Amino acid sequence: MASPTVAWAHPIVPNGLADEWLPRDAPATDSAFILRDREEPGELVWRDAAGDARGAVDVTQLRVHGNPDGIGLFVRFTAAPPACAMIQVAIDLDRASSSGALSFDRDTSTRIRADSRAEFIAVATASGGTVRDPSGRSVGTFGAAVGADGLEMFIPWTALGRASWPVGVRLSAAAFCASDGAQPDPVTSDALASRVHDALTDYGGPSTSVRHTRDEVSDGVIDKVFALYFVTSGTIPTALTIQRVAPMVDRARGGAWFELANRTSEALSLDGYAIGDEGIAGGPDGLFALPSGITVMPGASITVAEDGAAYRAVFGRAANVELGSTDPSTPDAVALTTRGRGAFSIDLAGDEVVLFDAERTLLDAFTFNGSSFGGTTPYPALSRNFALTRNPSGLDTDDCRIDFFAAGAPCATEAHCDDRQCSYCDRGLCADRADGLRCTAGTCPGQCSVGRCEPMCRSDAGDSSASSDAEGTADATVDGGTAARDDAGDAGDVAVTDVMDDMRRTDVTDVATTMDVTALQDVTDARRDALATDVDGALVSPPRTGCACRSAATGGSTRPVAAALAVLAAVSALRIRRENRGQRRSRPVD
Repeated sequence: MASPTVAWAHPIVPNGLADEWLPRDAPATDSAFILRDREEPGELVWRDAAGDARGAVDVTQLRVHGNPDGIGLFVRFTAAPPACAMIQVAIDLDRASSSGALSFDRDTSTRIRADSRAEFIAVATASGGTVRDPSGRSVGTFGAAVGADGLEMFIPWTALGRASWPVGVRLSAAAFCASDGAQPDPVTSDALASRVHDALTDYGGPSTSVRHTRDEVSDGVIDKVFALYFVTSGTIPTALTIQRVAPMVDRARGGAWFELANRTSEALSLDGYAIGDEGIAGGPDGLFALPSGITVMPGASITVAEDGAAYRAVFGRAANVELGSTDPSTPDAVALTTRGRGAFSIDLAGDEVVLFDAERTLLDAFTFNGSSFGGTTPYPALSRNFALTRNPSGLDTDDCRIDFFAAGAPCATEAHCDDRQCSYCDRGLCADRADGLRCTAGTCPGQCSVGRCEPMCRSDAGDSSASSDAEGTADATVDGGTAARDDAGDAGDVAVTDVMDDMRRTDVTDVATTMDVTALQDVTDARRDALATDVDGALVSPPRTGCACRSAATGGSTRPVAAALAVLAAVSALRIRRENRGQRRSRPVD
């Protein structure tokens, strides 16, 4: 798996304009998505429901991006924000519940979730930004401005007491109205003590009833937290990615399975992470929480199987997790019935496989065929018993046509691979052997080309005696998964070149002027014997009974051989003509 250092960061200029940010949004309201593009800048976007605010400051979107100098945030509103608009962001750098502030800045009557106590509170208004420590003391400033698109801010890492980016950070955010630019005003729309106008939250989960910010702050706590990781360019990667995907596999071949890989630089606890085929909260398909206690080391991966028993029966080992409960020794994922109402069931016409972190941020999505799931471009064609793997470079651009490529059929043994001479089973997927390895295509010798044995000769249905002769001279030697490389093509090219050079140097003139081809025939006969010996007779000898030699698909190395044989045939014809002419001249006259 490639390192996530391929991601690139870009500068953020706090001017309230959206031109530095990706244009795409999260796929649904009250949801977060780690967005990427072809340059992989890495950006978290939260899509907040419109009309759920307790006052005039109604947020519809939060975006976060990091670079080597600091962290940038961009906030959109339903309309031009009032002059009193204030955004507070609680920043938890040590990601520990033992230190940091438990409340937002000043008198907000609103607490932060206990496991995300903040080392710093960033307070942004149209006139600028201030960083405060847990005691409320100002420890730094940063740029912030309101523009045509929203409120934008950029907080240097140095303002957070750091020389560079942290490995990870946890954020909580809320919108207030501060008439004096410092102290949030009380909210009079209801009897709650909290001064939050709009909380960036999913209200604790989807519900059939209409949800509102008042539902979130009724207990005085904002529970929504965004967990972000950074890589060496300072940008935001997808912490856990879908590395390999086999969503439509028959149970006789192990059932559907997925490989998830840790792209961060630290051990990653998967407590609360979820996978399934339902990306919209409350949708008709299934979403499953991974069992607790799973930790993935940097660069390592785990396998999630649809059916643990089917996977074990085929692969001879247990998956790390199963979405059902068919194998007692495989830990079961837990159906999140409030997030997805159905079971895991991939629709071949078009569907998605989605991966969420514990905070329900959508980390990764593989979509295919006619999927209409927002945020990604689908892989164009997917059939049954077909698997894909992420681009070797580790790309994560949200375009599945770029991020994934076809990896062939899922397999447990080489018997599951179409051409066992030229493909083999590698960690559950059929892989191609190196091009040019010798193999046998039917009854004729061949070479491996893109996982297939391409014949060097065609079988002649009219003569069944070809097989033993052809195979005896160019048999496939795939032994224990390793095949001998066929160097006959190179040898043939060299030998043919020698024949042609000899013809050009000495004998062609004789043929053209004196028609004395005896010397030429002697030379070419010798070269012909040597040529057949050099390449074991399989690729360049005259066609054997039952096989018609032709060019290999990988190299076309027999083309010069065919040309040499044509020259030899012409030389033989010239000799016969010369001998016939001499016989006519010496015949007695009656």
